[in-house]
Amino acid sequence: MNHTFGVLIVDDDWLIRKMVTVCLTQWPQYRLLGEAEDGATAVALAATLQPDLVLMDVQLSGLDGFWALAQMRQARPGLPVVLMSAAAQYGPAALAAGANQFLSKRGLSTELNRLLASFPAGVLNNQLPHNPNPNEGVQ
Repeated sequence: MNHTFGVLIVDDDWLIRKMVTVCLTQWPQYRLLGEAEDGATAVALAATLQPDLVLMDVQLSGLDGFWALAQMRQARPGLPVVLMSAAAQYGPAALAAGANQFLSKRGLSTELNRLLASFPAGVLNNQLPHNPNPNEGVQ
C-alpha cells in the first residue's frame, strides 16, 4: 500500500503558496491538506489537519514562523517542519529553533524538489541533499 503524505503550506505570500502547491502536484505521494497565511492559523491547522509535513515561511505577518514552530513542537514534537525564507541568514536560527530543514526561497523549486524526493528519511535525519548554488532555479 502506498502512503500519501499530507502537507500544510504556510506563507503570507499567495504566489509562494501557489508555487509550492504546483511543486506538490508533480509528486503523487503528496497531497495538500491546507494553507495558512500566518503563524496562529498555521498552529490551529496543524492541530486540526494533522499533516505529515509542514512547509513554513520564517517571516509571516502577525506571529512568525519561529513562534509557530515552537507551538507545533510543543503539541506534536515529531512533526516534520521545514522553515523557508528568502533571507539565507535565517538558516542557522531555523535549525537551532528545531526545524528539520531550512530551504532558501532563492531557487525554491529546486530546493523543494530535493526535499520532496528525500522525504521522510532525508528530512527527519537532517540530510537533505545540499544545493551548492542557491541561485539555481530562481525565476
